[in-house]
Amino acid sequence: MRMSLVQDEVISDLRERAQAELDYLEQQLRLLSSDTLNQKPDPKSWSLLECLEHLNILGKVYLRGFRQKADSGTPRQGKTYQPGWLGNYAANSMLPKENGKLPYKLKALPFMTASKSTLDKTEVLNEQAGQLREFLTILDKLAQVDLGGNRVATSLGSWLKFKLGDAMRFYLNHQERHYLQLRRTRDRVTA
Repeated sequence: MRMSLVQDEVISDLRERAQAELDYLEQQLRLLSSDTLNQKPDPKSWSLLECLEHLNILGKVYLRGFRQKADSGTPRQGKTYQPGWLGNYAANSMLPKENGKLPYKLKALPFMTASKSTLDKTEVLNEQAGQLREFLTILDKLAQVDLGGNRVATSLGSWLKFKLGDAMRFYLNHQERHYLQLRRTRDRVTA
């Protein structure tokens, strides 16, 4: 038997974690120089800005779907929703474990990565901050939408759709995964 998730708890958890990411971006990353933000801790790793640009690329896809459902999605039907098996698996696979370890490493597809290695600090940080603020605003509207009865296209295309609640959890769990990477990278390039 699959578990049900309480919609209000999902929305509240996403809001809290998205706000924490926005706070980290504004209070920690924005203070760093452009050179530090573009510095790679080693040749095979992403810089802080490359990591954020990856999030920006994927954020554009998911936020478009969230906006559409916030504006015209099926209204909320109840207090809970049943996650889909694939969407729930994908969302949970993105989430770092409690000890900070990642369940497994993933290789980003080429279209999901920064197109150049030196990026503009203001442009990348403003885009990420704007996306997080938009997500927080959209969450207020999505609280009134059925998280199980609406589907959103994934970053792999419209052929693969997750239930809205699963897509929202996947999006933010993916963000959290990379914000952990950002913290580790920041420690390495500022040491």
